[in-house]
Amino acid sequence: AATTDAQPGLAIDDDDTVEALVDLGRVWAEQSNGSSAAVAVEGDAGSAVAALADGPVAIARIDARQALATMAWAGASGGAYGRRRGSPAGRFAAWWAASLIAGFEWPVDADDLGEALGDIEWFVWEPVDLAAGWRCHVAAHDPVEGLSWAVAAHDSYREGDDPLAGDGQ
Repeated sequence: AATTDAQPGLAIDDDDTVEALVDLGRVWAEQSNGSSAAVAVEGDAGSAVAALADGPVAIARIDARQALATMAWAGASGGAYGRRRGSPAGRFAAWWAASLIAGFEWPVDADDLGEALGDIEWFVWEPVDLAAGWRCHVAAHDPVEGLSWAVAAHDSYREGDDPLAGDGQ
């Protein structure tokens, strides 16, 4: 993984895609003590990541399959304290976000989506000083349109909580 300190890109109006990306970590933000944020910008993936990150990040290129798996896992997870939504909900959340990134309207044909996602450049990224916990840091770049998206979702146990102690702490 490389480290980048790119400059934030110019935000674009893409509320639907941003909302779909935020939804990947919504349970972490609403039912646990995490957060979920996303952006859409003009520029490369580094400029999308820079719009979310405070400071340097490690970033690595991945393929579409890895990106979808990461997004689906986050969408299915309950994080530290939230109710797990399950694999079907996670897969739907990942497909929904990916279809919007690829410029499709729902419903989308799986073969068409798969082909289009191969043309998108996918990345995972992480702030260099991030503490342990649940994470979904994915970025996507459409080189034809010159647009990029990034999501930053994170959750962790509250300090002092013993996850193995149960309710009888």
